[in-house]
Amino acid sequence: MGKAIRKLDILPEEIWVSPAVRTRETLEEALDGMKHAPAIHFDERIYEASAETLLSVLRSLGGADRAMIIGHNPG
Repeated sequence: MGKAIRKLDILPEEIWVSPAVRTRETLEEALDGMKHAPAIHFDERIYEASAETLLSVLRSLGGADRAMIIGHNPG
């Protein structure tokens, strides 16, 4: 995943992650192959979040142009 993101040149400045074990594992896969590790934030709101909650998380970003969210369904 990280290699594909790097190849497409869409490296995130920040990654927001649910604190669940599975999302942490996904994060590690995403980071594999990235040149530089972006700022990483663990946020309880992402766990099984609705689309509305995920939008709220995005709105709380501190000015990043590119962000990634790693969470669970249904979001």
